[in-house]
Amino acid sequence: MADDSASDAPLFTRLPNELLDAVTSHLDKASLCSFALTSKRMIASATDALYMQYNNSDPPSVAPFALFLCTLCDRLDLAAKVKMVHIRGAAWRVDTVPKNEKATTKVLKEGGDPLSSSDNFTKFVEAAVKAKMMEKRESYPVTPLKDHTKWYTTLRTERDFVRLLGHGVEDAHVLLMLALLLQLQSLIVDALPPYPTLDWHLFFSRTGTALRSLRYLALFGTCTTARGPSVGINLGILDMLPDLQEVHMIDLNVAFDKKGAKVFLSKNIESVTFTNCAIDLNSLKKVLVNQQLNAFRYGPGVGPKRFKTEDYFSADSLSELLTSSR
Repeated sequence: MADDSASDAPLFTRLPNELLDAVTSHLDKASLCSFALTSKRMIASATDALYMQYNNSDPPSVAPFALFLCTLCDRLDLAAKVKMVHIRGAAWRVDTVPKNEKATTKVLKEGGDPLSSSDNFTKFVEAAVKAKMMEKRESYPVTPLKDHTKWYTTLRTERDFVRLLGHGVEDAHVLLMLALLLQLQSLIVDALPPYPTLDWHLFFSRTGTALRSLRYLALFGTCTTARGPSVGINLGILDMLPDLQEVHMIDLNVAFDKKGAKVFLSKNIESVTFTNCAIDLNSLKKVLVNQQLNAFRYGPGVGPKRFKTEDYFSADSLSELLTSSR
């Protein structure tokens, strides 16, 4: 690797950081890796560009989220560089016992050898404790995975979180990963599953920092037919996003639960899209109140969630609501 301090260093290595950053913004991943190896000074610009965005649409057998999560746990300075995340959702492993795996209870003590299916359990637990997602304890029981699933439920306890971490369930990996990305501005999740998942609002609210820099949020479910299972999303998560500007929900049952937020925390919402979504009028009011929208798109959806007659809304009521929101 070249030393930039040498008097005969190429002029290219003496360019201002702003120009180097502009160069790296046009390079693909392979080129960025090569660029970083040219000299010590190039590493900073190349690293910023390499970690600015995390995309993962590959199946777990090819690119498990745990690999990227390990990097974040080892190098929190790299976590601060990630601004955009676009990940798959449909391949998330369900919280059930895999075939041919006997249900057993496992325990991992701090400093001990990993007894769970994940070799990185200790590292992940330590990161979760540091992020304030869970309490520091002397030991962490890893209970068996459930032998069945129930659609439209969320997992809310620390025991649930430890169980999923201990068995390598990617839902827990994604939750922890997002909690560590303090500068994240854009999040896109494709094909959320209708199976039990950890409660984002509950665990992220514990951290006091997770998703607080988010400006763009797009969540895709799987509600495409009346008979098929649909994904429910609790919009209570939006009460912790002060800088949010754009919200896009596709193929989802959208609602606030009884403990959810009353309105958006952000007053800077510019665009809201609900495509093929089931949402009641009261929830829609909570989304739009006191906002100065530039764009609003709504495409009614179908799903097993049923609303009372008075919860449905007409074009007139929607028009009145949008007018009052401005």
